[in-house]
Formats: sequence, structure tokens, C-alpha cells
Amino acid sequence: MDGTPTTRLNEWLLRSLHAKKVDLGSTTPTSDDKLPKPSQITFKLNGPAQKAVIHAKKQFDEELSKHKISVLQYDGYGKEL
Repeated sequence: MDGTPTTRLNEWLLRSLHAKKVDLGSTTPTSDDKLPKPSQITFKLNGPAQKAVIHAKKQFDEELSKHKISVLQYDGYGKEL
């Protein structure tokens, strides 16, 4: 995410929290035993929707295969040097 939209989002959120415009819900912790058990959600797609998903997966795989992805870990910075 680009820095400018992220900063604007953070500023908006902080202003809204300060003005009490955002309800964060209860401040009382909820234990896990009070939460409902998770249940599986089954999606039923019609033919065109299924075809669209299959096509999107194929396009994504094709696009991803065009790129070489490498991970570089660099620890040569910070106050612990």
C-alpha cells in the first residue's frame, strides 16, 4: 500500500477515535468460551460464476509465472549493530 493513502487512513482513524465517532465495541474482554463455535461456510456458485473463478485462477497463475520472486533478508541495519 502506498504511503500517502495509508497516512490519510491513519489520520482519519485517529481523528475519528479522538472524536468518539468510531465504536470499538465493549472494553470488557470476551473469553473464548463465550464465542460461538466456528462453522464452515459453503458457497454455492452457479455455472457462470464457477467459470469466472476458474478463469481468474488461470489468469492469476499465468501472470504469476511471468515473474521471478526472490526473498532477501538483510540484517545490516538497526541500533543493534
